[in-house]
Amino acid sequence: MFCPSDKCGSSNVEHLPHYWASLPGDSPLKVKYAQPDEGNARARLILAGVALVGIVVLATGGVALGLAMLAVGGAGGLWVHGQIQAAELQRGTWSRSQICLACTHLWTP
Repeated sequence: MFCPSDKCGSSNVEHLPHYWASLPGDSPLKVKYAQPDEGNARARLILAGVALVGIVVLATGGVALGLAMLAVGGAGGLWVHGQIQAAELQRGTWSRSQICLACTHLWTP
């Protein structure tokens, strides 16, 4: 495989996760090329719990509070789910990425 950069074209190419794992722990490149963070799945569970409690409050007679909790839990859960999906997409892209060791060009084949 060759670097797709117009300026380089080197064959000194490596799979980014493999390159990252081979770096020493104190290398500043370890942070620069690190895998993106995971999404916060715990927040999704907390917001689902808020929505569930909202349903219980709604069923026991607290209509306004129950509807508010249900709306916050549902909307927040959808927002957090989108954030988690975006994080998973970034992590998948990172795991397929290649790096040219000659010019440090990154790309995903």
